[in-house]
Amino acid sequence: MRISAVEQMMRNFGPYESEAYRTHLGSFGISGNLGIWPMYLLSGGQKSWVAFAITTWKKPHILIMDEPTNHLDIDAVNALIIALNAY
Repeated sequence: MRISAVEQMMRNFGPYESEAYRTHLGSFGISGNLGIWPMYLLSGGQKSWVAFAITTWKKPHILIMDEPTNHLDIDAVNALIIALNAY
């Protein structure tokens, strides 16, 4: 929890440019400095969005989710619905 979302993605996926990771995180609402804050400073919903960003980095063909709306506010739930329909 002491590393940032960008650092976590670098550990998982290798040395891409950090801007590529930040852009991807930004598409999930983790924009600006949120991507470089330590994870323990993020809210539960923001941590969920980081998890979604990590999960979708390699563009999987299928997603299996169990209660994906936990810790999300109503606006985030609606954004998830739209994103899943577009996916």
